[in-house]
Amino acid sequence: MKKNLWLLAAVLCMAACSQNEEIIAEQPTTEDDFESPDGQVVIQLGGGELNASASTTVTRAPITDANFIGTNVGVFALAVNNGTDVAATDWSTAAGALLNNIQGVIAVQTNSPGSEADAKKISLYRDGTSGAVYYYPVDNKYDYTFYGYSPYQATGATVTASQATVRFTFNGSQDIMWNKAAAPNIPEQSIFIDGSTDEKNSSVLTGYKAKYIRQLKYHHDLITTGGKNGDDYKWVPNINFTHLLTQFTFQVIAAKKQSEADKEAAQKLKVKNVRIKNHGTSATLNVIDGTLTWAGNESLSMLSIGTDNVATGTFTPSIAGDGGDKIGYLMAKPTDGTAALELEVTIEAPDAATSVPTEQTVTLQVNTPGGFKKGIIYNVQIGVYSMQEVMVDATLTEWQDFDGGNIDAPIE
Repeated sequence: MKKNLWLLAAVLCMAACSQNEEIIAEQPTTEDDFESPDGQVVIQLGGGELNASASTTVTRAPITDANFIGTNVGVFALAVNNGTDVAATDWSTAAGALLNNIQGVIAVQTNSPGSEADAKKISLYRDGTSGAVYYYPVDNKYDYTFYGYSPYQATGATVTASQATVRFTFNGSQDIMWNKAAAPNIPEQSIFIDGSTDEKNSSVLTGYKAKYIRQLKYHHDLITTGGKNGDDYKWVPNINFTHLLTQFTFQVIAAKKQSEADKEAAQKLKVKNVRIKNHGTSATLNVIDGTLTWAGNESLSMLSIGTDNVATGTFTPSIAGDGGDKIGYLMAKPTDGTAALELEVTIEAPDAATSVPTEQTVTLQVNTPGGFKKGIIYNVQIGVYSMQEVMVDATLTEWQDFDGGNIDAPIE
C-alpha cells in the first residue's frame, strides 16, 4: 500500500489589536510571521522560505515521499458547525469560504511548534505568486475545517451555499489525493488561559479560529517555558493526504503455462497499445467527503513510467523470473469486485509474411476478491502465448472387401 502522505496546512488565526497596544513601525508581513505589525495573526504555513512560480508543473504520475515536495494542491477553509461538515453559513460568501480553492505548493518539512511530526510546509499563492499571507476573521464567529486535494485545478472548482466540488479531466496520470483537517475539541479545564492565576478554560474550546489557536499557543508557552504542567496540543491543521485511486503497473511476459520452446517463440511477438476499457475521463471530487463521481466510457491508454505520455513503443515478452521491466502504468478508479476490469491489448506478429493478421487485439478480464482498492498498487503481468502453426496430418484407411458375398441384382 502506498504510504499516506502528510501535508501541513499550518493555518493560524487573526486577532484584533488591543486599544492600548504600543504603536509599532510597519514592516512587510510574510507567511513566516505569526503576527502582522497591526496585531493580526497571519495564516502561517510553517517555517522557511520557498520561491515557487505559478508555472510549477501540474502533478503528474504517482506521488511518493520522494516527489511530494513541489506538489501542487488546492486548499479550502469552510465555515462549519462544530464537529460536522455542515455549513455554518453560506459557503459562497467570503465569510463562508475563508480559503476558496487557493493554490498551494508543498515545501520543506517544518518541525515547528504546534505541527505534527514530519509534516511538510505548504505555501499558498495569490495572483500567481507563492508566499501569500491570509488572515482569519477577527470576530471568531465561525469554526473552519480545512480541505485539501491534489492535483490543483485552476478551473473546475464550484462552491455553493453548502457544497464544494472540483472537476478533473483525467488521462490516467493524475494521482488524485484528498483529505481534511477538523479541529479537535479541547475539553474544559484542559488549558491555562491566565498564567498569573492558573485559570483554565471553563468551556470546550472549538476551532479552527483565531481564539482557538491563540489560546493553544499561549498554553504551550506556559507549559514549555512558564513552569506550568499540562498536556500540549497541536494547533496547526494537518491534512493527511491519502490516495483516492488505484495504481496499475504492467509487465509483458511469456505466458508460464507453455513449453520452454513456446516461451522462446513467444518472445518473437510484441505487445503494444495496452488500454483499460470503458473507464471514463471526467471525474468530480466532492471536497467535503472525498468521493469521486465518474462520467463517460472512454478508454485509458497505458502511460510511460513516470510521465503522462502514452506508451507508444512495442514490448517484447520477458522470460525473467521477476517479469522484467515494468513497461507502463495507469491510475484508475477503484472497483468493488462485482465486475472484472477489461484490458485491451494489441499483439503484433513477427512479420507480415505470416498467414495471420500482423496485429490482433484481444480483451482480457482481470479481477481480485473485493476489487481493486484505492491507495494500492497492482502489478499486472500480461502473459503472451506463442503463435502455433496450423498443421494437419493425414493417414489412409485401406479399402476392405464386403464379406457377405455377392449382391444379386437379377433383371426380371
